[in-house]
Amino acid sequence: MSLSALQLDAFYAVVRAQSFGRAAKALHLTQPALSMRIKALEEELGQRLFLRSARGIALTDAGARLLRYAQARETLEKELVSDLSAPAGEGLGGTLRIAGFSSVVRSLVLPALAPIARANRRLRLEIASREVEELAGLLDRAGADFVLLDRTLERVGLEHVRLGVERLVLVESAVHETPHDVFLDHDASDTTTQRFLRRNGQSTSRLTRWYLDDIYGLLDGAAQGLGRAVVSRHLLRGRRRLREVPGLQSITSPVVLHYWRQPSYPRAHQAILDALLRDVPTRLREQHGSPAKQSRG
Repeated sequence: MSLSALQLDAFYAVVRAQSFGRAAKALHLTQPALSMRIKALEEELGQRLFLRSARGIALTDAGARLLRYAQARETLEKELVSDLSAPAGEGLGGTLRIAGFSSVVRSLVLPALAPIARANRRLRLEIASREVEELAGLLDRAGADFVLLDRTLERVGLEHVRLGVERLVLVESAVHETPHDVFLDHDASDTTTQRFLRRNGQSTSRLTRWYLDDIYGLLDGAAQGLGRAVVSRHLLRGRRRLREVPGLQSITSPVVLHYWRQPSYPRAHQAILDALLRDVPTRLREQHGSPAKQSRG
């Protein structure tokens, strides 16, 4: 049995779009025609691939396995086309997508991968900063090849490597008088400040909170004296307008790399993986002195 490329493309498009309608539009098909391709693929495999509910679509276990194959197939195909269309010796090609939360993407991921990007001009990197709640979904719908989270996801076929820890501290402006009862967070669902204060034996029942979207908003807001913020210590290097609030204990937050296990990896995929495993732990250790033990799950 061999799988139809048209059917696989239809399946992959639905996963990426999280919608039959949007996938059909992307493939320039009618929705019934797309549904017929998915049905034919399911009949060929003898397995249901999607579960439909009022909340949308989700993959079955068989669908999740097929997604990993489709993702690997796409990556290998892009690398092959790039290699064949370029003169010999021009380095790595293809496209790889890396996503993480805001405090690690610009400060750790980008510096780790920049040397590879400079040395391989045909290699296209798509590096995205997302809210933690969105990152697991990117793995599920093949929206990223590598995802960095502040926790470990336990899923069949998913590799995870603990790269180290961020050490979180409370900061305030070193220039402006700062209200001690105002705290800056990403959004209403961000619990970092509550966790920090509880760890230090302080009440969280009456917090005045301002929301500044991402970690750099928090750093800038704290520097302007708008309130105090809990941030990773490695982000404070060179920021003279900020100071740590004394007398408080720091807390740690893990940095965990996730990617789907594959029988073999394209050369570009392996190069990115090696750089992340090598450089991110080093940068975490150097910038805040935390022991960044690696453990493969």
